[in-house]
Formats: sequence, structure tokens, C-alpha cells
Amino acid sequence: MRVLFLTTPIDPPHNDNHLRIPQAFRQAGWVVDETLHESLRLENGILVAGVFELLSYDLIWPVGLGPARSFLDRAQLMSLVPTQQIVSPTDRQTFLHNKALWLEHAPLSFVSANLKEAEAFVSEQQGLWVLKPTAASFGNDVVKIERAEELAPYFGEGRYWLLQRYIDGISQGELRTLVAGNQILGSYLRQPRDGKFIANLSQGGVAAPGIPSPIQTQKIEFVKAQLANSGIRFAAIDMCEEWVLDVNIANPGGLASLSQVYDRDYGPDLVAAIGTGL
Repeated sequence: MRVLFLTTPIDPPHNDNHLRIPQAFRQAGWVVDETLHESLRLENGILVAGVFELLSYDLIWPVGLGPARSFLDRAQLMSLVPTQQIVSPTDRQTFLHNKALWLEHAPLSFVSANLKEAEAFVSEQQGLWVLKPTAASFGNDVVKIERAEELAPYFGEGRYWLLQRYIDGISQGELRTLVAGNQILGSYLRQPRDGKFIANLSQGGVAAPGIPSPIQTQKIEFVKAQLANSGIRFAAIDMCEEWVLDVNIANPGGLASLSQVYDRDYGPDLVAAIGTGL
């Protein structure tokens, strides 16, 4: 079996997926090649990245979305790859990596790029809110809002924001569940510290053992089925209490944390789960 990883150097990296996942496939006996996202091109009708012909691989794994400046161009080229050969089809990944999509399972929420509309919503509903970009990851630009006048610094550039009712239980942490190939790899808690409310490990949170409650298990299974039906083979589902807060499919971190918390290597589980569907 052969797998090609497409990566983009980031310093410092958000997680170690670009190292850990290829190594897991190597240890499982796969032939592993790696090249850059932006080396993707169409050459005499053949889709190539670096020196590698994409359609000669059993699996193509883009690690993250790659550089924003060329994302749409690369997404159009990646549409030439049969969906069964890519870990998460680019078109579905584009639309599903979106916090607004999962709001039926989330606390009271509001999405807009319009400051006046957001201010009116906060003034009418009152209470504490979490403001976060709809298409970002790793806890970036996430803030707590109590008054409408606090919103102004974040609007004005046409960016869409999600306002979501603050959950008191977040002080105890978020439950992150990693799923691969329609299988659950495992769950762990991401706990905020130093008085913060953001549990992302990239924002200073810490990982601890965590077991889903019955209602969390039910919702995880529901979201997992939706992901599988869309061809998404690797994702992270974040929950607090009974609420789904985020579903990360672009480059979900947590494999290293899961392995550390439970003192075992989940790389073989990931490879087995992904390989089952090929």
C-alpha cells in the first residue's frame, strides 16, 4: 500500500501530525512519500505533486488545508482525485470544516459578518458569550463577550463570526474524541488552566483522561456517521456537557495527546481504521 502526504512547513507547527501520522504508516509497512501542498500541478493531463503521480497512490493525505493563497486552485486540482483515494475529499472538507454546520447540536448561537446585527443579538439575549471565527482552528481569536460594545474590534473586515452561549462546564474542560475511518480511536479531556476558558492545548490547555457520558456518546455516534457518509476519514469532535462545540476535519490534533494520556501508541489504530475502507 502506498500513501502520499501533502504538507506545508509551519514554524512552530500546530501539532505533530505531519511527523506522527506518516511514521505510523511507515511502521505499518506502507510505502510513504511526502511533498509540499504547493507542488501540486497538472502536467500533460497527469496530476503530480513534487515528483509523485497522485493517482498511483492508494491514499492521498493532505495534512491541513495548505497555504490560503492557493487553496482554491489546489482544491480544483484535487477534485480530479477519486474520493476513495483521499483521506477527506477536498470539496466536502471545505464545507464541513465550518462551525456553523453543527449548530443543531450546539448552545444558542448566532453567525454574521455584520457588527450591528451581532450587537443587537447580544443586547437582546444578554449573558456571557464566546466569539470565534467560523472557519478557524486551534483556539485562535476566541474571546469571551458580555456586552455588545465589546464586539466592535472584531468586526469590520468582512470576516464571519460565531457567537455562542458560554457554557459554565467549560471550566472543567472539553472532551475531544478522535474518529478515523468511521471508528472511534479514543477520547480525552482538554482542560483550561491559569484562569483561561479556552481548552485548546495550543492555547495552554492540558490533556487528561476523559470518558464520554451516555448523551455525549450518542451525539458522537451521530456526528461520526455524518462524517463517514461524507467521506471524511479523520476528524476530532469537541464537546462540553451535552453540546457539540466543534468538529475539526482540516488537521485535527490530539493523536499525540491521546497517546500520552493513555500511555500507548494510537498510530497503529489510526492506520488500521483508515486502511479498512480502502
